[in-house]
Amino acid sequence: MSHSSHKWIKVWTTILTDPDLDNLSLANIGRWSKLLLYVKMHGEKGVLKMPEPARTFCNHMQVKDLNEFNEIAKILPNVEVSCNGKNGVTIYTMKNWFKYQVDDSYDRVQKHREIQNSVTPQDKNKIREEKNKNKKREDKIIKHKYGEFQKVLLTDAEYEKLKDRFGAERELWITKLDRGIEQKGYKYKSHYLTIIDWSEREDKKRSEFI
Repeated sequence: MSHSSHKWIKVWTTILTDPDLDNLSLANIGRWSKLLLYVKMHGEKGVLKMPEPARTFCNHMQVKDLNEFNEIAKILPNVEVSCNGKNGVTIYTMKNWFKYQVDDSYDRVQKHREIQNSVTPQDKNKIREEKNKNKKREDKIIKHKYGEFQKVLLTDAEYEKLKDRFGAERELWITKLDRGIEQKGYKYKSHYLTIIDWSEREDKKRSEFI
């Protein structure tokens, strides 16, 4: 399937404020749009060759002949008109065709599909496993905010470990650290290890009084 089989063209919204188009009559804007369609359907790489007498073409453009249309085409933006008098062929070239009309998405999709089809089931399993490993690594790295002032940063794994260690007291320790950072500006590399250290110090103090 080639690009020429696509039965559509792109018309950018800025034509409403384009000074070149704004100077055209509504009829000539319509002719400009129809010329784009003709180039898309019957041309190649932004170039349309139109042999005389081109009655159907002229009927679409609402002109009596190619000579009349060619005079109009000369004032259409980004349209280059050249005539081959010997063969009676008029050539219309859209100057910005590749900038606005060429769509390479089909080629990208085809290439992606070819790559996917060439991958073996074993390779797909390896790719899936690697993605899962990367996701687990990301989950370990990403830290979420906890506490009233959102000052305590913990990964999901760290948060669960604190629950296993402290149970319901986990939130008390998070609150204590959260308020300490808010009030005194404490700075710690690991809030998880800070909570562990604080709890161990408190346990040690308690044991000294027993």
